[in-house]
Amino acid sequence: MNLEEKEVIDKLIKNAEQTAGRYTHPIFTVGHNSKPDLIGTSVIIELDNKIYLLTAAHVLTSAASMNIIAIGLEGKITPISTEWFFAEQLDGVEFDVAFTELSAELAAEVEALPSSNLLHTEPNQGEHFCLVNGYPSSKNKPSKALRQPSKYASKSYSFVSYLNYDFDQWDDVNKDPEWHYCSAHGRKQGNQAPLKPNGLSGGGLWVIPNIAEPKLYLAGVYIEHYTHKKVSFSTRIDKVIETIILKRPNKSLKSDSK
Repeated sequence: MNLEEKEVIDKLIKNAEQTAGRYTHPIFTVGHNSKPDLIGTSVIIELDNKIYLLTAAHVLTSAASMNIIAIGLEGKITPISTEWFFAEQLDGVEFDVAFTELSAELAAEVEALPSSNLLHTEPNQGEHFCLVNGYPSSKNKPSKALRQPSKYASKSYSFVSYLNYDFDQWDDVNKDPEWHYCSAHGRKQGNQAPLKPNGLSGGGLWVIPNIAEPKLYLAGVYIEHYTHKKVSFSTRIDKVIETIILKRPNKSLKSDSK
């Protein structure tokens, strides 16, 4: 890669990070002592003129004993009062997504990703660019990230990646290529160990399907990283949309438990 190509890619990454960050928020729990804990990441989307907050289901199930679930919004910790819907497994395959439709009051305060930026087509192999964006607790120390019980200073991180179309161990990880994207992540400069996108559960897998036409799409909800296989998995956003339509409040909800 020559200097000019590197500058183009660096600019592409910076613009993608800034765009993804507008729709990405940290998730907190607030316990009985009113102390918030950063537990994961969420993405806000628009679908059928409704505003939804998406995250990984295991982010919330791991915090089931907490009193309040909240998101970070412009430096403030803002409680979520609407009902959550969970799809942990579907058709025997790990799905691991939770969503809630935001109240009209909260929806008016956030910026939601337009439905036209939800990916419905397969990116071109070799011509796409993608990244995972979120708020890993491992990189946001509580003493620095949480200023007061109602305020935060958490920082988001992005990991540049590519879709791994050669992965063939789907049964080993209880995933399905029809339901999930497999992504792999690049190396640091100097050929050091691969970057590990740990702690980004619930964040977005963002894709530019064709770098010649750099429009950013949400491809999936990030759910898991396998260190020993050096790959990560995200639940495809088109499957998430199908689940929202099936399970949203005006539909009957069937329990999906592991």
